Amino acid sequence: MNRLSRRTSELLPRLLLLFGALPCFAAAVAAQLPSYSVRPIASFSVTTSFRGASEAGHVVGYQVLNGQIMPFLATEAAGLSMLPLPAGYVSGFAQDVNSRGIIVGAVAQNGFPFDLGEPAIWLPQPGGGYSVVIPQQFTSMPGGPRGPLPINGGMAVAINDNDVIVGWSRYQGFQGGPSTRFFVSGAPVDLKAAGFQATVTALSDSTDLIVGDDLLMDLNSGVVTQLGRPNIPVGVNYTLVDAYAVNDAGQTIAAVRRATSQPDAWLSFRHDPVGGWALHDPNQLPYVFVGFYDNNDRGDVVAPGGVWFAAEQTLVQGFDALLEPASAHWDTSLGFLTDSRHVYTTAIDTNTGQHWIVVLEPKVCQQDLGSQGPGNAQATLCGTGLGPQQQSDYRVSQAPSNAAGFVAVSLPGSPDLPWLGGTLVSFNGLIVVPAQTDAAGSLSFTLAGSAGQPLDTVFQAAFLDAAVPTGVTITNAVRARFGL
Repeated sequence: MNRLSRRTSELLPRLLLLFGALPCFAAAVAAQLPSYSVRPIASFSVTTSFRGASEAGHVVGYQVLNGQIMPFLATEAAGLSMLPLPAGYVSGFAQDVNSRGIIVGAVAQNGFPFDLGEPAIWLPQPGGGYSVVIPQQFTSMPGGPRGPLPINGGMAVAINDNDVIVGWSRYQGFQGGPSTRFFVSGAPVDLKAAGFQATVTALSDSTDLIVGDDLLMDLNSGVVTQLGRPNIPVGVNYTLVDAYAVNDAGQTIAAVRRATSQPDAWLSFRHDPVGGWALHDPNQLPYVFVGFYDNNDRGDVVAPGGVWFAAEQTLVQGFDALLEPASAHWDTSLGFLTDSRHVYTTAIDTNTGQHWIVVLEPKVCQQDLGSQGPGNAQATLCGTGLGPQQQSDYRVSQAPSNAAGFVAVSLPGSPDLPWLGGTLVSFNGLIVVPAQTDAAGSLSFTLAGSAGQPLDTVFQAAFLDAAVPTGVTITNAVRARFGL
């Protein structure tokens, strides 16, 4: 057993938090994109559409079973299970789910829940399983000069971690209609009457922002903001904006239609409340159909044109290019990207041809600063990252067994210190923690990520080693960037 992982591993992250109040010492370092390994959740052999995912790992959607659209929930722990329908209803789909596992969508007494369904809410039960509720709906809503129009069902589109539920109410014969806030119990609220003149498509995780068309509304303040239309590239005109995702900061992802008679009319755009519109991919060719859109609270984006990693300011064409070698046989689709950068999506195992719902597990290794030696000890700092809701493992390998030594944590920018035939990188003695390897010559402990401004630190370890002339083996140094 390595001793640092018992007592000192608990102390070290707390000490590091103390330095979060220091001025930002983050130097300009090229951030590394995560690599991904694939973890299967559930296989499927029938038509399957996944519609939403939560930060806690719930995946929802529908499958076509015996000719009917039927709602499902999938998790790593329980696999895929079908959700119940109210008595007398024969079809339905799950559209979104929050971190508590509350699910929203629609159900129907016929085979057309998208066109003729009613909003539905599935509630997890203490003993396991789900109950289903059809929320209270309007019987009629204002319809213009001719007065109120009857309402015939609708859809619950989104739910967030505040249990806010939004969707729309259906005018007779239409898919889509006045945006509506639904409740498990209680009367609905007409969001169109409150100033939101669009059909809602998305809801932020915790700040209660909704989007639809080119409108953004803060449900708490009632303020509605018109996003307008892009003006880039210069000389290109646009006729329509369809916003499909919004995060807690109000960053929005939209499909924007060019003014053209050609079928390949759509482009993906990102909108920031401060910076305005930006092409998701400056080299993207217009596409015929609206695609898949999602963003997380880090500012990362998944949309036609690729995956945008905001902190790294890097666009990649898809997740396949980021798969680790052991997962290279998977063919993945675009999917829901959580704040921890886990991805919930569908994929094909090309070795077997089997289709799966999967989670892509991110792995980020912090920058190796070199200066390994003397001796053979190696250090890595890898995991989901060191930002909010992330963690990474510092690991030393190939050191002598049961060897005493230390782990040094320094701030970057100090002079390197030549020491016993090696180099302690940027050594300033900020934190020096006694440590001991295990019988395999290894040491490991976990560092929790943090929020706020980036803070760079340098980790390096050294251990007694009788096989080295100077008596000490020194690992390579690793730069750890907290807050990113």
